[in-house]
Amino acid sequence: RPRFVALKKQPSYIGGHEGLELRDYQLNGLNWLAHSWCKGNSCILADEMGLGKTIQTISFLNYLFHEHQLYGPFLLVVPLSTLTSWQREIQTWASQMNAVVYLGDINSRNMIRTHEWMHPQTKRLKFNILLTTYEILLKDKAFLGGLNWAFIGVDEAHRLKNGDSLLYKTLIDFKSNHRLLITGTPLQNSLKELWSLLHFIMPEKFSSWEDFEEEHGKGREYGYASLHKELEPFLLRRVKKDVEKSLPAKVEQILRMEMSALQKQYYKWILTRNYKALSKGSKGSTSGFLNIMMELKKCCNHCYLIKPPDNNEFYNKQEALQHLIRSSGKLILLDKLLIRLRERGNRVLIFSQMVRMLDILAEYLKYRQFPFQRLDGSIKGELRKQALDHFNAEGSEDFCFLLSTRAGGLGINLASADTVVIFDSDWNPQNDLQAQARAHRIGQKKQVNIYRLVTKGSVEEDILERAKKKMVLDHLVIQRMDTTGKTVLHTGSAPSSSTPFNKEELSAILKFGAEELFKEPEGEEQEPQEMDIDEILKRAETHENEPGPLTVGDELLSQFKVANFSNMDEDDIELEPERNSKNWEEIIPEDQRRRLEEEERQKELEEIYMLPRMRNCAKQISFNGSEGRRSRSRRYSGSDSDSISERKRPKKRGRPRTIPRETIKGFTDAEIRRFIKSYKKFGGPLERLDAIARDAELVDKSETDLRRLGELVHNGCIKALKDNSSGTERTGGRLGKVKGPTFRISGVQVNAKLVISHEEELIPLHKSIPSDPEERKQYTIPCHTKAAHFDIDWGKEDDSNLLIGIYEYGYGSWEMIKMDPDLSLTHKILPDDPDKKPQAKQLQTRADYLIKLLSKDLARKEAQRLSGVGGSKRRKARAKKNKAMKSIKVKEEIKSDSSPLPSEKSDEDDD
Repeated sequence: RPRFVALKKQPSYIGGHEGLELRDYQLNGLNWLAHSWCKGNSCILADEMGLGKTIQTISFLNYLFHEHQLYGPFLLVVPLSTLTSWQREIQTWASQMNAVVYLGDINSRNMIRTHEWMHPQTKRLKFNILLTTYEILLKDKAFLGGLNWAFIGVDEAHRLKNGDSLLYKTLIDFKSNHRLLITGTPLQNSLKELWSLLHFIMPEKFSSWEDFEEEHGKGREYGYASLHKELEPFLLRRVKKDVEKSLPAKVEQILRMEMSALQKQYYKWILTRNYKALSKGSKGSTSGFLNIMMELKKCCNHCYLIKPPDNNEFYNKQEALQHLIRSSGKLILLDKLLIRLRERGNRVLIFSQMVRMLDILAEYLKYRQFPFQRLDGSIKGELRKQALDHFNAEGSEDFCFLLSTRAGGLGINLASADTVVIFDSDWNPQNDLQAQARAHRIGQKKQVNIYRLVTKGSVEEDILERAKKKMVLDHLVIQRMDTTGKTVLHTGSAPSSSTPFNKEELSAILKFGAEELFKEPEGEEQEPQEMDIDEILKRAETHENEPGPLTVGDELLSQFKVANFSNMDEDDIELEPERNSKNWEEIIPEDQRRRLEEEERQKELEEIYMLPRMRNCAKQISFNGSEGRRSRSRRYSGSDSDSISERKRPKKRGRPRTIPRETIKGFTDAEIRRFIKSYKKFGGPLERLDAIARDAELVDKSETDLRRLGELVHNGCIKALKDNSSGTERTGGRLGKVKGPTFRISGVQVNAKLVISHEEELIPLHKSIPSDPEERKQYTIPCHTKAAHFDIDWGKEDDSNLLIGIYEYGYGSWEMIKMDPDLSLTHKILPDDPDKKPQAKQLQTRADYLIKLLSKDLARKEAQRLSGVGGSKRRKARAKKNKAMKSIKVKEEIKSDSSPLPSEKSDEDDD
């Protein structure tokens, strides 16, 4: 390769006709990328989020195009959520280069291959840059893998940290001359994951994990100087505070708020009800403590997450709004804050880990008539882009943007907002920092104010303190970097990959604030004191422009600002002794414990002596209250949570049933929930793991791991049903509310009957729809269908396309089906007018009807096949019998003529 010559100033070909200028550190980044290419080193650009990694990468490709006449082909693999942004930046910064977006259904991609791929005469490629997504790359790996790529760039490259994932295994086999990994998320706390990324870019240099571990695995004793030296040519990491002096200030305030009176009652109720589990202390179950903590965290957020109200409970919207606000101390504070911010003309991002909390906040914003957008894991593709564009548009009237903390991470630029509210903090402060970076990034003109809401005297407050003092400073220093490939949020035995605390710490966290809470007499809990919002903000704990807690990845990456390395000092960290050594029997008053036990006993007795019909009726009333309550319960509580209202159901006679538990490594509880939710959407799920992985956003998991989890779900359900076959079966009487035996996978409770019923109901669809994409396009439903009573023309072709859509995207993925142009349903389903049909409810009814038709059709064909086999056998037997009878008749006729018998041979011939 040519000798490297540094660019002293920005070349004229970069920046297009608009004369856009690279910042100094971006020009340095371009030089570093160019130097790496000249040296033959593939590399990792790991600048902090918001520093313009996209622009630096495009400028580098432009540099190769103009300085070295390297015209491609360049492959850029990016998440769907950032693809439009990449396309826009290429047009802006490198308008001379031809970029093709390789996206869409099989027809669209075939059109691209036919018309935009190569010149038919010269066989030269027409494009310089091919822009595609992870999912399309996996679908067309055979075709795309056949090209010799001059460059492969992977955005959000931390998706490649798992060397066993489908994405990793596919991409590493692609032929390329140079590779670049682009990631703004700091490297994880694992030497194995770091090696996976290095092995991807330089497989010959970093060929063996065992050798790498042996060389650098002793880092905790001897430091990481040798690792720093080895990584120097391959990794560049700058952070905003070092390079972007023009970026406005970032001010974080922690706003502590008391619980509402109702929250205090629920909080005490949760602790009292779990007294036996809590009193076991360090001998208790980690997962049990985590379940209690999650209930308390939900309670800290809002009472409706514990017990949704009845729809008929309020007379008007004003009353409903007041009850909504008064059911959460945080929402009381947020209401005051948003009214003030609205007056000032600020624009706000609100983050929560809980999707159901976003439902409540959306309802609140509608009552207040505050215009808003929303983005969580269930909102994908085009809808995601529309929400972002609408919020960022010039003159947009959107005041708020609701985001789930995890879903809001992928390359999303919301610099048009100047305020961030973190409604509930993540276990890992790094995820909250990513959330803040949505607004605090290049392009931001105003100071960014961050308000972190914390419930005073609760588990939330203690978790936050511990995260600052212990998890950050003790567990996440580089000297404890784990070399096993697992996360290093702990030493010794780990409770779960989703939390950094062990049993003793969890037990202590649960005690925090409980004693003070129980000092208030039952039924006399005080409402939070009325306070002026300005007074609250004045008293709040404030951190200005602090970079936030460092993870191991940050500590390691901070060594690679340019090329200078400094030794790390290790300070001894002293932790405060546990603040609450009282036993639970001293904290929870005996009279409250006894009263709850008595209530439980009373419920059991009622359950025993009630007639079955009365019992079912009582169950429905005590659990749901009414039809309206039922719908709210689904909306706020969901079937995945062990909410109080669920546990309040009357118990069966006898000893409580122990729920069987299975454990699986490599998946968090949230990932398991997502997997099971997607598993239920597909027929023959073990044959559709690729579709499930896409739907559940688990494409970075290996096929082996996905199959392991899928088989665990299926076999666990079969076993639970078999073990329960002798027991009485309870039915809820409503579709989707099937009750029955359950078992646990890690911390997730699985309803075996519900999962298997979904699996069985979708088998006809799985058997009827061709698995081959080309055959699937020709599919027509083989049954006569009755007319659909929709507000648009709807025929057999639409029914067929609806079934194909369900097969491809999963049952219930109506938005995805609508967005697929190949299905021709974009302008037919989910019309903007909510009064027009078909909406989701009508689509579900139609889909159920069509799948039943398929089931009957398959049964009819099977019956015909069996009768055909039986009929054929009977016909053969009849023919044989007739032949034998004919032979006997001939012989008798010969005898009667007194003729000599024919020879044996001739007799055979007659036969």
